[in-house]
Amino acid sequence: MNSFLWYLLESNLIILILFVVFLALKRRLNFSNQRYLLLSIPIFAYLVIGLKSFLPSNAFVTVPVVHLEHITVSNTAENSLELSSWLYGLFDITVVYWIGVSLFLAYSLFRFGRLLYVLLKNKIKKEEDYTLVAIEEHDSFSFFRFIQLRPDLENSGKQLVLEHEKIHVQKHHSVDILIMEFFHIISWFNPVFPIIKQELKKLHECEVDELMYARHKSKYMRFLVHYTLGTYPSPNLSNQFYHPLTIKKRLEIMKAKNQQRKIFVLIIPMLLFSTMLISWTNIDFRPSGEAEVFTPLGKGDPDVHPQFPGGHEALVKFMGDNIKYPKAAQKAGTQGTVYVEFVVGKDGSLSDFKIKKGVDKLLDEEALRVIKTMPKWKAGTKDGKKVAVKHVLPINFKL
Repeated sequence: MNSFLWYLLESNLIILILFVVFLALKRRLNFSNQRYLLLSIPIFAYLVIGLKSFLPSNAFVTVPVVHLEHITVSNTAENSLELSSWLYGLFDITVVYWIGVSLFLAYSLFRFGRLLYVLLKNKIKKEEDYTLVAIEEHDSFSFFRFIQLRPDLENSGKQLVLEHEKIHVQKHHSVDILIMEFFHIISWFNPVFPIIKQELKKLHECEVDELMYARHKSKYMRFLVHYTLGTYPSPNLSNQFYHPLTIKKRLEIMKAKNQQRKIFVLIIPMLLFSTMLISWTNIDFRPSGEAEVFTPLGKGDPDVHPQFPGGHEALVKFMGDNIKYPKAAQKAGTQGTVYVEFVVGKDGSLSDFKIKKGVDKLLDEEALRVIKTMPKWKAGTKDGKKVAVKHVLPINFKL
């Protein structure tokens, strides 16, 4: 796993923590503040991790991690090694992530494109603050400056719904939806985002309901009850007048007195604590074929990493040509991954061989034997000078 994916996971962990904090505190905030706090969660998370990536390495504790690509050994070692290398490249987690981003982006663009096409095709009247559209058998909704009114509404009801949707337009709720859709695309693997998006739409409706109730009192509540008796489907990317909240819940929210308290003094320490858990460590992952450098804290990594002659593919071929699955281990059904540690010196020679994590004496000895027969590597450099670098090579014996 490379540093980009690690930062991505850290960001989404912060999002999860902050959303739990939001759920615990939201009843103490008015709807507008809940909305802004919810929107700030992914922005804050990615901003913190983004800033962290630009900080100097000596600001963190460096944690050594898995270093070289796994090499699989079986009783048909050479073919298995080549296949393992090919499959690793095919199912590289970075590739999987970007495939997911591409699919989610394509789906979102399709939905937005289809919605815009319907709106532009059915617009009938342009006002100063909005554009009215008429779409048959669709519920009332708004999307940016476009407002759809349900076709069967009477004049009095139509004015209430229009006022409701104009508040959505004035408060730029569609921008909120786009922002959250963007973060959902880049965090498509995070299961909490659909919940966050639903929570945001719910807040939009509550925010508007609160204002409408302040203006019209029971008239608006009675109309809302009658309105829910006949609804039509509407686009799920828009701000809908009829939201899948129960009517009882919406009425309770409107009648409830706001219990807002000054709790931002509590929110700030919680935000700082959640990010400190992440920021205390800086796990430095390397791409396939490169290795971690064990250097004193603050001195940084080498500019050029050591390399097996011919690169990683040559290393895979060398292991396939030379390693043998011990017959006794095969008969006993012994398998597993042996982690061999060694140092590539300033002259490229190998030394300090040892089993960092073993499986069985026969497998450990075979892995160590082959590593010791490797030729000199091309040495790594730091500031133009050759340096010694420690590596760990995982060798997976598999029947």
